[in-house]
Parts: sequence; structure tokens; C-alpha cells
Amino acid sequence: ENGEPYKKQVVNSYDLTFSVPKSVSVLWSQADAKLRHEIEQAIVDAANTSLEHLVRTRPGGGAEVGHGFAASASLHVVARTADGDPAPAPQLHVHMDLVGVLAENGRLRTPDSAALFKHSAMREMGAVARGVLAQRLEGMGFGVHARTGRGGRYFELADVPAGLSERLSGRSRDVLAWVEGVQRRLGIRLDNQGAARGAE
Repeated sequence: ENGEPYKKQVVNSYDLTFSVPKSVSVLWSQADAKLRHEIEQAIVDAANTSLEHLVRTRPGGGAEVGHGFAASASLHVVARTADGDPAPAPQLHVHMDLVGVLAENGRLRTPDSAALFKHSAMREMGAVARGVLAQRLEGMGFGVHARTGRGGRYFELADVPAGLSERLSGRSRDVLAWVEGVQRRLGIRLDNQGAARGAE
């Protein structure tokens, strides 16, 4: 077109991210090496279980659910530095790069974007991960406050002061300030989809 070579866009993988409740990151930041390792392992296990659930319950190409998957997982332990903060705050999250879904015939196929992102698939995946993580943390002896956050879909650790978690949530404050600025500029109140459109 217009003398330019045609370039076909090909999606080879999907980056799916599981971010833990802030109080879990705060606990990790104050823990010794042994406890940090246990928390990290629990988080990675929860992320893996949630991806397994997604692949095995959401039909892909040809309306066939997956029988396994090929993916890499990378645990990150800090957020981007928020405005006014001297250093990045602790924020443990797992990036899962899903490159293939195992079909019944034993062959890997490209992940189906419709199966991944429609019908609240990501919300369900996050719920599974949080449920597994909360159970693991309770097994380690930590109290859990359920049904916290937006829509009561999250949890926090009972023994981590809420004020400390709030103080270390600089990125959340940045996003909230941005949304409030857009609302003032447009003279409307944004829902989640409206905020996403405003960020484009």
C-alpha cells in the first residue's frame, strides 16, 4: 500500500501478569531470606495454577480446551518508581509469557486471544491465583482478610498495617491522580473502560 511493503502482524505469545496484594509485597520486603523464598515460591505456584486453570477451562481454536501449555514465568519484585518517591516500592508480580497451548493431538498451537480475553477470563484467572496464594499464606500461619478492594475481589494480610501498605502504593496514587485529572478535564466520571480509552 502506498509503495510500502505489506507487513503481516503476527502474535507469537501473550504476556499475562499476576500481581499480588500490596500487603503481601510489604511482608516480603520485611522478611528474612527463608521467608522471602517461601513467599516467592507460593506466588509463582499460584500464578502457574491460574494459568493451568485458564488453559484447561477456556476453549481455544476449534472450541477445544487445552491439555497443557508452554510458557515462561518471571517474578518481579518492585513497581515502577512513583512520582515523588525516592525508590521503587515493593510490588511482587509474575509475568507469564504464554507461547503455546497443547492440543489433544499433542501439538502446540498458538494461544487464542478470544479464549484469553473474553468472558472475564482474566478476572477469573486472577481470582484463582489469589485464592491459591491466600490458602498458601494461611498455611504458613498468616491471617487473611478476605473480600477487600474494588468489588470485594481481593484479600490482604491481617498483620500488615493498612497505613504502611497505603504508603507504599505510590503507583496506585499516580494512576488515581491521572484518572481524577481526566475526569476534571472531560467533566465526566470514568468507569474502568472509560479510563482505558482516556489513556490511549
